[in-house]
Amino acid sequence: MVNLKKFRSKKKKGFTLIEMVMVVVILGILSSMAMMKYGEVQKNAKIKSDCATASTLATAITIAKNDGKISSSESSGE
Repeated sequence: MVNLKKFRSKKKKGFTLIEMVMVVVILGILSSMAMMKYGEVQKNAKIKSDCATASTLATAITIAKNDGKISSSESSGE
C-alpha cells in the first residue's frame, strides 16, 4: 500500500504541451469559421438594408408623383 501511495503522490498534475497545442489549434479553427460566417452575415445584412432603402425610395417617388410634386417621365414627352 505504501508503494502505491508514493507513486500517486509523485504523479504531476496539469496539462501537457500537446494538450495545450491541441486546444490552441481547435480554437483557431473555430475562430476562423466564425469569422467566415460573420462576413456572410454582414454581407446579407447590407443587401437587406439596401433593398429596404430602395423600397422606401420607390414608395417616396410614388407618393410624390401622386401628389403632383414631380411629373412622370412618360407624360412629359421627352
